[in-house]
Amino acid sequence: MADQSEKQKKNSVVRKNGGARPGAGRKKGGENEDTRKRRIAEKEYKERVVAHIHDLFNSQLNLAKGLTYMFRVDETEDDKGKKIRKHVRVEIPSEMIAVLDELDGDESGRVDDPAGEEKYYYLTTKDPDNRAIDSMMDRVFGKAPQTIEHSGGIDVNKLSEYKSLTNEQLLELAAAGIDERTEESEGGTSNTGTS
Repeated sequence: MADQSEKQKKNSVVRKNGGARPGAGRKKGGENEDTRKRRIAEKEYKERVVAHIHDLFNSQLNLAKGLTYMFRVDETEDDKGKKIRKHVRVEIPSEMIAVLDELDGDESGRVDDPAGEEKYYYLTTKDPDNRAIDSMMDRVFGKAPQTIEHSGGIDVNKLSEYKSLTNEQLLELAAAGIDERTEESEGGTSNTGTS
């Protein structure tokens, strides 16, 4: 028991200016609380996306192809007897089918509903979304190569010469190139071979 108290005294040396203390800090391989929360949230998000993957794919495919909506014009009267028209998007498939069956070539858009009232229907479309198309194509075929333009002073014909140089020689060339560009910006002239 006496041995333990001596060890504790040695390990609990009071340091005036801080410093490393035995057993202090996060354990090796330990995870920060924020990182742990972020990892859990990311896992839950991925699980939800996977659970709805077919619906999400179909939604993106519809955006890529373009969308068609059916609207019905509902007419009501206000307190003064003035007609008010409200455009309502039809989302019930059975109503859509009934309207399309009744119209069948009639371009007026007027249909008698079951109550005997005449209703007006129309279709509208939304153009395909090019971003959705690009996103789907990138996922299937991979991202298309993109060119990058630069205005650096690299002579492509000399690239094979650079391969045989050591790291020290490459660093000297890089330093010389930086010095030459500095001289150019200060009004001096340079022989870099670029125009």
